[in-house]
This record gives sequence, structure tokens and C-alpha cells, in this order.
Amino acid sequence: MSTTIIKITRNQSIETNAILFLEAHGNYTLLYLSSGKQVMAAASLKSFENILPKTNFCRPSKSFIICKEYIKSINYQLKYLVLNNKRVIQISRRRVPTIFDEINTHSLNQN
Repeated sequence: MSTTIIKITRNQSIETNAILFLEAHGNYTLLYLSSGKQVMAAASLKSFENILPKTNFCRPSKSFIICKEYIKSINYQLKYLVLNNKRVIQISRRRVPTIFDEINTHSLNQN
């Protein structure tokens, strides 16, 4: 996984490989880090979607962007993802085919 540094606030930057997933809160975004820490950023999820590398991140629903590296399992029938921290992320109906393709392609590239 390639590492990119993104600026969160004036004084704070985070490496992309430390991000588990991002959750939308209106015009703010809550970043969940692999260390267990949470960071609130005054930017929309859309702005992070434009910054984060598409090879490592995907957007399964309107409210979440996840790092593909931290996907533990996928339930294809009920259409949800389970992350390494046991967080369950539902995949929105219209994004199911795209997300499954992205994740499968990512998994194949890792092997």
C-alpha cells in the first residue's frame, strides 16, 4: 500500500495507511485510525474522496469511505463489509457491483 500524507488541520497531517475508514457527519468527517484514535476534520467526505488514492480506498455508501486493506470479510448476500476492528459497513444498493469489483480486483492485485 502506497503512503500519502494528507493534511487534516493546519497543525495535523495523517498518513493514508493509518486510516481504517472515514465517516460523514454533515460537512465534517470523522477519521478512524488504525491506532484506535478518532480525528474530526472540517471537510466533507467528498473532499476526502477526491484526495485519497482510489487504489486503496472505496466508498461503499454515502456515509463511508473505507480502506480496502482493512476489510476482514464480505457478506455478498446481505451486502455488507466487516473491517478488522469488527465494524460493519453496509453497502448501498446502487454501489454493490462497483464495490465488489473494486474489492475483488484489489484482492487479486495483492496476491
